[in-house]
Amino acid sequence: MSPAAIAYKQLTPHPGWVEHDPLEILRNIRTCLNYCGVLDAIGLTHQGESVVAWDVQSRLPLYSAIIWQDQHTEKTVRQLMLFIESCYTMSLPEFHSRTPSGKPHCSFI
Repeated sequence: MSPAAIAYKQLTPHPGWVEHDPLEILRNIRTCLNYCGVLDAIGLTHQGESVVAWDVQSRLPLYSAIIWQDQHTEKTVRQLMLFIESCYTMSLPEFHSRTPSGKPHCSFI
């Protein structure tokens, strides 16, 4: 077995924002793969809730990888929590007509 790992930079362009460079992540993956040579299996770990949006034509990331600790949308999440709490006082049909969709951490991309 030939394990390989490369740490990557954590970017904090503004207070509360936590991002990673998706192209750096890809470069590090390729470097690790080249280091290992012939492969029988690959194990890849990540933080699970990171988000990267890619442009289908250019094949480049639209923005940095947004990491689970990021607080870009803290205000949106607080408002969503208040909305959900208010739904407990509504009738069921009224609740279904006001249910939001989409992930709040993607709204600024």
